[in-house]
Amino acid sequence: RIVKDASQLPTRERMDGEMARKMLSTNLFKRPSAYSPWSAVAVVAPGDSLVFTTGLTARDLHGAIVGPDDVGVQTRRVFELLRGILEEAGASLQDVVSMTVFLKDIADVAAVQAIRNEIWPNATHVSSTTQAGRLASDEIRIEIAAVAAISAGPS
Repeated sequence: RIVKDASQLPTRERMDGEMARKMLSTNLFKRPSAYSPWSAVAVVAPGDSLVFTTGLTARDLHGAIVGPDDVGVQTRRVFELLRGILEEAGASLQDVVSMTVFLKDIADVAAVQAIRNEIWPNATHVSSTTQAGRLASDEIRIEIAAVAAISAGPS
């Protein structure tokens, strides 16, 4: 669905108790099926709180890299860390509205997408993925930063 003007954006009144955000797709272009499901736009309801995370890498409690050079192990660890810090902030993985993924090698995108599809089987956030070339360590293959929206509830 293409939002043509602001009156089509969801307000708390128009959302009638639905989730605190709307995910919208567009007919302007088609995304490759390897990256589906997906959303083109995330709209957060007025009054909701946003939670911004730092870029997370796969580290253990002592700061050691988990799964050196294994993007699958690292992706799962990053999502485990993301879940934990969002819960500390009063949010969950299902509250994520935007995610930025930095990869050491863009060839890893399919492996990362497969894990993301396990966590989010439906399009629940917008996302950008890019090859960063070099991250904080040569053994790190992925870094993820996210934004979550915590519903303020009915107004």
